[in-house]
Order: sequence, then C-alpha cells, then structure tokens
Amino acid sequence: FNNGESPEARIHKYEELKEAFGEVSNIKLMDSAEVSEEGIVLKFRVAHTKMNSIETFIIVKDEGKCKASSHLIRNE
Repeated sequence: FNNGESPEARIHKYEELKEAFGEVSNIKLMDSAEVSEEGIVLKFRVAHTKMNSIETFIIVKDEGKCKASSHLIRNE
C-alpha cells in the first residue's frame, strides 16, 4: 500500500490480498530496526490460511502520533 493511493484503491488491494492469502492465523515479529529518531522498521512473518507472507512496516511519527507510512507484503 502506498500513501499516494486513494482509500478506494487501498481497499480494493486489501480485498485482493485477503482473497489470495486467506485469513490471518499467526503473526510473529522477525526483526525491528530504528532507522532514525522519527521512525522504525518492523518485519513480521504472517501465517495465513492459504499461504504465508513476510510483511514490513515503516512506522513514523506524524504530528506526535505513530502511523504506518509504508507496508510491503511479499509471499514467503
């Protein structure tokens, strides 16, 4: 998912991914790293009912609140 996409485009992508991967059955943190004072990277192994994925999030502070600025999903 990327910040420049409309909410409708994100919803459509999410629905396609959910159909392909299935429901989430387990999540395990694989790695975390601080990339700056303003952000961290979190990497998870996610088990789904149809296949597994590796998901990487970049979490940043925005106006004092944490938010995901990037979410990369790849099949394992």
